Amino acid sequence: MPEIDRLVKRLSYFLVLGLLLGFVMTGSLNEAAAQNGPASTVIQVDFATVLGQSPTYYGVENSWIDQDRELYIDRYRRLHGNVVRAQITQAIFEPVNDDDDPQNWSGDFSALTIPIDIQRGKTFTYGDMFTTLQSEFPDMHFQINVWLAARWNASNENGYLGFGGAFPPIDSAEHSEFIRELARWLVEECGIAPERLSFTFVNEPNLTPFFVGTVDDLVRMAEITRAALDEVSPAIRMGGLDEVHGTSWSDQFAQKVSAGCCDMWTFHVYESGLDAMWQALDQRIRNLSNYGPVWVTEFADLENGSPDSLMDFSTRQAALEFAVLLGRLWSSNIEGVIHFRMSDTYSDQFNGWAGHGLFADARGSKSNGNAYEPYPVFWVFANMYTQLGGGAIVQTTAPDILDVVAVRRDDADGAHFAIWVTNTSEQDISVTFAMENLPEGTLRGEIFNNLVGDTPFATQRFDGDEFEMTIPGRSSYTYVFTTS
Repeated sequence: MPEIDRLVKRLSYFLVLGLLLGFVMTGSLNEAAAQNGPASTVIQVDFATVLGQSPTYYGVENSWIDQDRELYIDRYRRLHGNVVRAQITQAIFEPVNDDDDPQNWSGDFSALTIPIDIQRGKTFTYGDMFTTLQSEFPDMHFQINVWLAARWNASNENGYLGFGGAFPPIDSAEHSEFIRELARWLVEECGIAPERLSFTFVNEPNLTPFFVGTVDDLVRMAEITRAALDEVSPAIRMGGLDEVHGTSWSDQFAQKVSAGCCDMWTFHVYESGLDAMWQALDQRIRNLSNYGPVWVTEFADLENGSPDSLMDFSTRQAALEFAVLLGRLWSSNIEGVIHFRMSDTYSDQFNGWAGHGLFADARGSKSNGNAYEPYPVFWVFANMYTQLGGGAIVQTTAPDILDVVAVRRDDADGAHFAIWVTNTSEQDISVTFAMENLPEGTLRGEIFNNLVGDTPFATQRFDGDEFEMTIPGRSSYTYVFTTS
């Protein structure tokens, strides 16, 4: 009788999930067969065989509007990231030298408020953003990318898009002063604990709008930055080089710096097409892993637009590609994953819309006028960070047509098991999930549509070790089982 009861429970589970999804299994099988694709397949998951660890740090490049702070707090909370990256240029905080004494800082980081959209009264204040995020999310890590030099201290005063000058700095002592006082402000006035703070000392040095020096100049900048940070706290971590289009500069730099110079090795990827994106990500992770922990801090498909603040991620296609890339990154042994950036922004400085965001700007420039509307890609990142963040990667076996990653983790309220599945093909695929080493007894099962929202659209008690689902073409789902 117990076996009959178990079978009835399992059949009931299949029926309820099938009704909730609105799929007719035989219809999906017939359609798949008609498309000459795989009519059915099996995904095997062994939750006891741990292959590695998911990224320790995962988050976004900052976005913020002072007048809409509550909305931004809510979006950061729903995203469930644990790191915020911020690019900072000395040119906006110290447009002219404060004085000739690098030991005497007279600037005021907290006083700077930047007009964003003058017509609508939108502004951005670094101090408000940092103090608010630190207060709302005490465990948040902050990574500062020292983006550009002040023009008066730059080797080339005409840097990227006119936002500052290109490194290396002319006066190392003045540059050291800026790094030291910026770090001191973040720790002492914004309340960020030193162990939750990191700096990368240059941005894309292989591009002349950011850097016009040599590898030896980079070594010197790294030494200056490390010494300046140590004056505030040795616990502040340092990374570099945020290189793009390869790792050749990082390779040369690594041969010249002292061991332990960088606590993380950061890089960017901008390529055309999903295959090229993953090839570049995978290769650069492998290369940089020879030197230490690796972070990707910007990555995007050029088919979505220009990397010069004109990336449009509002489409379903963009979301689907990120679902694939995130799934693969999650099992790549990378330490940090950062998306550039949190939201689109309508900015006077960019003469209008600036993209790269997970949700729309205040004007709804890419969302039919709907202010701050989440794009499908927002839900992709929210579901990955929430459901698979901090988990141990477990063994999966799946056909190449599906991208699959699974994790297990121990939450405060019980064990958590999650399977991420993305189908980039045009056809529906009937899948039998065969799972091993789940806890005995009844679990809570939930299904999330990764492109639609961050709340489950199907919830059911689960008692078994396998179930069947149809994965629609061009879709991504997360299946979660918990003991809570």
